Amino acid sequence: DMEEADEILLIDVSRYDTRDISGLSRGGTFLDAVRLFSSRLFLPLTVGGWITSLDDAKAAFDAGADKIMINTHAFRHPEFITQIAHKYGSQAVCVSIDVKDWHVWIDRGSEDTGVHVLEWAVLATERGAGELLVMDWYRDGSLEGYNLELTRAVADTVSVPVVAVGGCGNWSHMVEAVQQGHASGCATACIFHFTKPSLLAAKAYMGEAGVPVRA
Repeated sequence: DMEEADEILLIDVSRYDTRDISGLSRGGTFLDAVRLFSSRLFLPLTVGGWITSLDDAKAAFDAGADKIMINTHAFRHPEFITQIAHKYGSQAVCVSIDVKDWHVWIDRGSEDTGVHVLEWAVLATERGAGELLVMDWYRDGSLEGYNLELTRAVADTVSVPVVAVGGCGNWSHMVEAVQQGHASGCATACIFHFTKPSLLAAKAYMGEAGVPVRA
């Protein structure tokens, strides 16, 4: 079913850096997982989590990533976005933004930066981000739909693609994300954990609703 997707996001959400712990979960390191996915899936792979240096970025790309996703370290060190963009191109840099009540939260949603999401979205793109992934923390896993107001505000503010994430519970939510939220794309995970949908069905539904989708 993964082959029906346009892109796969593989993110290490471990609380602590586990990249170099051999035998992690009896399956090797996170980079081992990246290598496995990249060797078996013939579609773009975005990798994120614990990427805090150019060496980390290189390791992810060497393991098979087509794009890297950065969050906390990018916020604390915006110049890191520029460094990666200069080396690999803006198209290879996605900045993910976790949002609660219009504030940017970092460190896996544990720290309120006090910075408005639109302020950070503008700065991140100015620094070289080629894509933004925007998540309403309260919607994540809810299956109640994306935060359309949030997504639309960010998408209408920046010139790079914005991907909506957090809350998708049915295909109509994806249509809403694009048509009402002005997102360039939408990401989801929980809908596949709790239901048995097909990505092909999702694309067919979106196409019938007038949303351009890849074949």
